[in-house]
Amino acid sequence: MPRRCSEFPCERLFDLLYRSARTARTATGAGIGSFVTRRLVEALGGETWAVARPGGGSEVGLRLRPYTEDL
Repeated sequence: MPRRCSEFPCERLFDLLYRSARTARTATGAGIGSFVTRRLVEALGGETWAVARPGGGSEVGLRLRPYTEDL
């Protein structure tokens, strides 16, 4: 798994209503998708992350525990 980014704006991507200055001007949406995703994934025992990539851009990912049926 990639090293987590703790610098702005990586972790801010998961804040409720967060939109970067650049995307706020050009993209539609309310800024809740990443927030809801993180909360849902964590409720299921998983994790999310965002990583700044060298040279620009970012990588965003999630990991969920495998499903096991309780017997």
